Amino acid sequence: MNTTTPKKLFLCLAGIFFSTFICFAFQNPKVSAKLDNLSMSQLKDNISFYTDKEDPEAEQYLQVYLKKAIEKKQVYAVFEAYSGLGKIKYHENKYLEAIAFYDSGLAYLKKYGKQHAKEIVLLLKDKGQSLLDMQRLNDAYECYSKALDTIAKYNLNDLKVSLTSNIANIKSETADFEEALKLHQENLAILEQVNKKTYASYNDYDTEYIATILNIATAHRRLKEFEEALKYTKLGIAKNEEILNEKNIPDKKNRFHQKLKGHLLTNQGIIYFYKNHFDLSLDYFDKAQIIKDELNINSFSLECDLFRGKCYLKKGNYVQAISFGKNAIKGYENRYQFSSTRNLLDAYLVLIKSYKKLGQYEEATIYDEKYRVRYDQVFNLQEIHILNQLENEYESKNLKLLNQILQKRSSLFMIAAIILIILLCIGYLFYKRKIKKGKQAFGALMHKMTLLEEHKNITVTKKSQQHLQIDEQTIQIILDKLNRLEQEHFFLDKLYDLSQTAQKIGTNTSYLSAIINHYKAKNFKEYMNQLKINHAVVTLKENKTFRKYAIAALAEEFGYNSTLTFSRAFKKYAGLNPSEYIATLNKNH
Repeated sequence: MNTTTPKKLFLCLAGIFFSTFICFAFQNPKVSAKLDNLSMSQLKDNISFYTDKEDPEAEQYLQVYLKKAIEKKQVYAVFEAYSGLGKIKYHENKYLEAIAFYDSGLAYLKKYGKQHAKEIVLLLKDKGQSLLDMQRLNDAYECYSKALDTIAKYNLNDLKVSLTSNIANIKSETADFEEALKLHQENLAILEQVNKKTYASYNDYDTEYIATILNIATAHRRLKEFEEALKYTKLGIAKNEEILNEKNIPDKKNRFHQKLKGHLLTNQGIIYFYKNHFDLSLDYFDKAQIIKDELNINSFSLECDLFRGKCYLKKGNYVQAISFGKNAIKGYENRYQFSSTRNLLDAYLVLIKSYKKLGQYEEATIYDEKYRVRYDQVFNLQEIHILNQLENEYESKNLKLLNQILQKRSSLFMIAAIILIILLCIGYLFYKRKIKKGKQAFGALMHKMTLLEEHKNITVTKKSQQHLQIDEQTIQIILDKLNRLEQEHFFLDKLYDLSQTAQKIGTNTSYLSAIINHYKAKNFKEYMNQLKINHAVVTLKENKTFRKYAIAALAEEFGYNSTLTFSRAFKKYAGLNPSEYIATLNKNH
């Protein structure tokens, strides 16, 4: 039995009461009296239902509009009012209040069934978005599933693209970008086949089409497929400009497409950042900023600020990097979606690195502490999400089996207890074995580091260079320069690849690759990884401060783009993962 059902029912009823209470109990009496004299059409003229533009008076107009709509039993107007009030609270980041309004609208529309099925789907969609932003992914998915069921029941297929896009957003929040890309590509295929003139969805056809192209570009970018991402971003910009250049485009549609233009320009700037074209990247962020300033649209400004900070950090302008990094932090700190938290962590890193470069270590330490606290919160959220998924899967697939087990004799509990004891014993043995292996791996690592230190410098002998078609003097020069670069820790710079290293040394890639393969017994990638991990091992051993860093911060410090890549490389070359190594160091030193 699902024990959360009574709780959800209570929250739903409380939400309906809460939203209705707000609508009628907290109006300014003078304002309310003035608005009461307006007709429904006059009230509606002063309300923007489907826009993210801030309008302080909109809520007051909507409250009176809702009151009149309920009195006159105008069902669609009731939907408009609840939807509009929910959107106001959503854009204020008051997600619980938004959900309360959406639930009130759903409760009102429920009795009308097929007649207002489309409005029910739209409210479920908006409610799902609020749940998604609250990081209640299972509840959001359940909400979208109900909407899809309603679409299938009443044949509202034009709404399917928008709902599928929201489900893809859930996939993105859990970093399943490949599945998200697949869903967005399916949406594009649907849109390219439907009748544009008769299409009736959450947004009009043009908006849905451009948004889908943007989603595909973003998914490719998150998968590091930058050429595909750039192709779709340019396609989206071109198609969007065609729409914006149309004559007599309605204000509402113009605003939607200006907003999409801002997102597309931001996406293009981010792609160029990853391609190391920092000046070009900043140009696109400046273009997006113009749209933000002219129309007061903030939905893409945080990413602009974050990547501006990253660009200036790469360019060595640390003061500007700090300024934009702080702007991004201010916006992201009150958001708890996985995607927003990832960006917040990146913004913290911008400040940490910039302050270190400026020698302001006290400020760097402050943001490092914030980074570690939020990083731990992310892992807690992920753990909770995984547990919720497992719980839902268990309930849906095994509820019948569970009831059968509970009806059997109590002797089964004794069997379960015995099995539990056996599992605990096995687990303890595995734990002891792991500890033993960890100690052996740590000892082997220390021995390995000693050998590496003893044989740090390599000299050329006739025997060792006999298989290379390079003269002895050239080999020795390249090795000497390579050793000097190692001492300068060049390998910590993520931009160094084989080509740039060869250029730095003053040779060609063929010579350098052959010499590294011959004398280091590794290809260039393995050689760089080995240097990074050796440096990480020594630094962690000699400097206790680094042991306090989060693993993600260590990955960044030692030249890796992701925690996963760093952990895998550390395990491969050191025999332990970073956490195990740090724990062993803290215990033994």
